[in-house]
Amino acid sequence: RLYRARVDLGRAYYHNGDYDTAISHYKIALQIRPSSGFVRNLMGLAYYYKGYVDQATAEYRRAIDLNERYIDAYLNLGLTYLYTDRPDKAIEVYEQALDVETDGSEKRYVYRNLGMALAQSGKLREAESTYNKALEIDPTYADAYISLGNLSFNRGKYGVAAELYEKA
Repeated sequence: RLYRARVDLGRAYYHNGDYDTAISHYKIALQIRPSSGFVRNLMGLAYYYKGYVDQATAEYRRAIDLNERYIDAYLNLGLTYLYTDRPDKAIEVYEQALDVETDGSEKRYVYRNLGMALAQSGKLREAESTYNKALEIDPTYADAYISLGNLSFNRGKYGVAAELYEKA
Protein backbone atom coordinates (compact mmCIF):
# COMPACT_ATOMS: atom_id res chain seq x y z
CA ARG A 1 0.00 0.00 0.00
CA LEU A 2 2.86 2.37 0.66
CA TYR A 3 3.95 2.02 -2.96
CA ARG A 4 0.48 2.86 -4.27
CA ALA A 5 0.15 5.78 -1.87
CA ARG A 6 3.47 7.25 -3.03
CA VAL A 7 2.53 6.84 -6.67
CA ASP A 8 -0.86 8.47 -6.11
CA LEU A 9 0.69 11.29 -4.09
CA GLY A 10 3.15 11.87 -6.90
CA ARG A 11 0.35 11.95 -9.44
CA ALA A 12 -1.64 14.44 -7.34
CA TYR A 13 1.35 16.76 -7.00
CA TYR A 14 2.15 16.36 -10.69
CA HIS A 15 -1.37 17.37 -11.72
CA ASN A 16 -1.14 20.32 -9.34
CA GLY A 17 2.04 21.47 -11.11
CA ASP A 18 4.38 20.65 -8.20
CA TYR A 19 6.80 18.53 -10.21
CA ASP A 20 9.60 18.49 -7.62
CA THR A 21 7.33 17.00 -4.96
CA ALA A 22 5.90 14.57 -7.50
CA ILE A 23 9.41 13.39 -8.38
CA SER A 24 10.23 12.96 -4.69
CA HIS A 25 7.24 10.65 -4.22
CA TYR A 26 8.05 8.73 -7.39
CA LYS A 27 11.61 8.16 -6.14
CA ILE A 28 10.27 6.71 -2.89
CA ALA A 29 7.89 4.47 -4.88
CA LEU A 30 10.87 3.27 -6.92
CA GLN A 31 12.77 2.40 -3.75
CA ILE A 32 9.85 0.11 -2.89
CA ARG A 33 9.35 -1.25 -6.42
CA PRO A 34 12.45 -0.50 -8.51
CA SER A 35 11.17 -2.42 -11.53
CA SER A 36 8.14 -0.18 -12.09
CA GLY A 37 8.13 1.06 -15.65
CA PHE A 38 4.88 2.84 -14.84
CA VAL A 39 6.58 5.06 -12.24
CA ARG A 40 9.58 5.66 -14.52
CA ASN A 41 7.18 6.92 -17.17
CA LEU A 42 5.43 9.20 -14.68
CA MET A 43 8.78 10.53 -13.53
CA GLY A 44 9.68 11.22 -17.15
CA LEU A 45 6.56 13.33 -17.52
CA ALA A 46 7.40 15.34 -14.39
CA TYR A 47 10.95 15.92 -15.60
CA TYR A 48 9.68 16.96 -19.01
CA TYR A 49 7.33 19.56 -17.56
CA LYS A 50 10.15 20.89 -15.39
CA GLY A 51 12.08 21.42 -18.62
CA TYR A 52 14.58 18.62 -17.98
CA VAL A 53 14.36 16.93 -21.36
CA ASP A 54 17.44 14.71 -20.95
CA GLN A 55 16.19 13.34 -17.63
CA ALA A 56 12.75 12.81 -19.13
CA THR A 57 14.07 10.83 -22.09
CA ALA A 58 16.27 8.76 -19.76
CA GLU A 59 13.25 7.87 -17.60
CA TYR A 60 11.13 6.92 -20.62
CA ARG A 61 13.96 4.70 -21.87
CA ARG A 62 14.23 3.06 -18.43
CA ALA A 63 10.49 2.44 -18.51
CA ILE A 64 10.82 0.76 -21.91
CA ASP A 65 13.80 -1.27 -20.71
CA LEU A 66 11.72 -2.49 -17.75
CA ASN A 67 8.68 -3.28 -19.89
CA GLU A 68 9.20 -3.27 -23.64
CA ARG A 69 5.43 -3.54 -24.15
CA TYR A 70 4.66 -0.31 -22.29
CA ILE A 71 3.31 1.79 -25.16
CA ASP A 72 2.78 4.94 -23.07
CA ALA A 73 6.54 5.22 -22.53
CA TYR A 74 7.16 4.99 -26.29
CA LEU A 75 4.48 7.61 -26.92
CA ASN A 76 5.96 10.00 -24.36
CA LEU A 77 9.53 9.45 -25.52
CA GLY A 78 8.51 10.09 -29.11
CA LEU A 79 6.56 13.21 -28.20
CA THR A 80 9.54 14.53 -26.26
CA TYR A 81 11.66 14.14 -29.38
CA LEU A 82 8.92 15.64 -31.53
CA TYR A 83 8.43 18.67 -29.28
CA THR A 84 12.18 19.30 -29.16
CA ASP A 85 12.52 19.33 -32.96
CA ARG A 86 13.99 15.85 -33.32
CA PRO A 87 11.37 14.20 -35.53
CA ASP A 88 13.81 11.60 -36.91
CA LYS A 89 14.36 10.28 -33.37
CA ALA A 90 10.59 10.29 -32.82
CA ILE A 91 10.11 8.28 -36.01
CA GLU A 92 12.61 5.68 -34.76
CA VAL A 93 10.80 5.37 -31.43
CA TYR A 94 7.36 5.03 -33.02
CA GLU A 95 8.59 2.45 -35.50
CA GLN A 96 9.95 0.43 -32.56
CA ALA A 97 6.58 0.77 -30.84
CA LEU A 98 4.81 -0.63 -33.90
CA ASP A 99 6.87 -3.82 -33.49
CA VAL A 100 5.56 -4.31 -29.95
CA GLU A 101 2.86 -6.93 -29.48
CA THR A 102 -0.17 -5.15 -27.99
CA ASP A 103 -3.88 -4.98 -28.52
CA GLY A 104 -4.65 -3.04 -31.66
CA SER A 105 -6.31 -0.06 -30.02
CA GLU A 106 -3.03 1.28 -28.59
CA LYS A 107 -1.46 1.26 -32.03
CA ARG A 108 -3.84 4.00 -33.22
CA TYR A 109 -1.96 6.45 -30.97
CA VAL A 110 1.38 5.24 -32.26
CA TYR A 111 0.29 5.65 -35.89
CA ARG A 112 -1.10 9.13 -35.23
CA ASN A 113 2.09 10.26 -33.47
CA LEU A 114 4.25 8.68 -36.15
CA GLY A 115 2.24 10.67 -38.67
CA MET A 116 2.97 13.87 -36.76
CA ALA A 117 6.69 13.08 -36.77
CA LEU A 118 6.64 12.27 -40.48
CA ALA A 119 4.78 15.52 -41.20
CA GLN A 120 7.32 17.49 -39.18
CA SER A 121 10.05 15.83 -41.26
CA GLY A 122 8.34 16.93 -44.45
CA LYS A 123 7.23 13.41 -45.41
CA LEU A 124 3.64 14.42 -46.00
CA ARG A 125 2.46 11.46 -48.08
CA GLU A 126 3.84 9.02 -45.52
CA ALA A 127 2.19 11.04 -42.76
CA GLU A 128 -1.16 10.88 -44.54
CA SER A 129 -0.85 7.13 -44.98
CA THR A 130 0.03 6.71 -41.33
CA TYR A 131 -2.95 8.77 -40.13
CA ASN A 132 -5.16 6.58 -42.29
CA LYS A 133 -3.73 3.48 -40.59
CA ALA A 134 -4.79 4.96 -37.26
CA LEU A 135 -8.29 5.37 -38.68
CA GLU A 136 -8.33 1.77 -39.92
CA ILE A 137 -7.88 0.71 -36.31
CA ASP A 138 -10.45 3.20 -34.99
CA PRO A 139 -12.66 4.95 -37.55
CA THR A 140 -13.89 7.31 -34.81
CA TYR A 141 -10.44 8.54 -33.76
CA ALA A 142 -10.92 12.32 -33.84
CA ASP A 143 -7.25 13.26 -33.45
CA ALA A 144 -6.37 11.36 -36.64
CA TYR A 145 -9.07 13.26 -38.56
CA ILE A 146 -7.76 16.53 -37.16
CA SER A 147 -4.22 15.63 -38.19
CA LEU A 148 -5.38 14.73 -41.69
CA GLY A 149 -7.33 17.97 -41.78
CA ASN A 150 -4.22 19.91 -40.82
CA LEU A 151 -2.29 18.27 -43.65
CA SER A 152 -4.99 19.24 -46.14
CA PHE A 153 -5.23 22.75 -44.74
CA ASN A 154 -1.48 23.26 -45.02
CA ARG A 155 -1.67 22.10 -48.65
CA GLY A 156 -4.33 24.72 -49.36
CA LYS A 157 -7.11 22.12 -49.65
CA TYR A 158 -9.50 23.96 -47.37
CA GLY A 159 -12.65 22.14 -48.42
CA VAL A 160 -11.09 18.75 -47.76
CA ALA A 161 -9.73 20.05 -44.45
CA ALA A 162 -13.20 21.23 -43.42
CA GLU A 163 -14.70 17.81 -44.22
CA LEU A 164 -12.03 16.08 -42.14
CA TYR A 165 -12.51 18.48 -39.23
CA GLU A 166 -16.27 17.81 -39.43
CA LYS A 167 -15.61 14.05 -39.12
CA ALA A 168 -13.61 14.70 -35.96
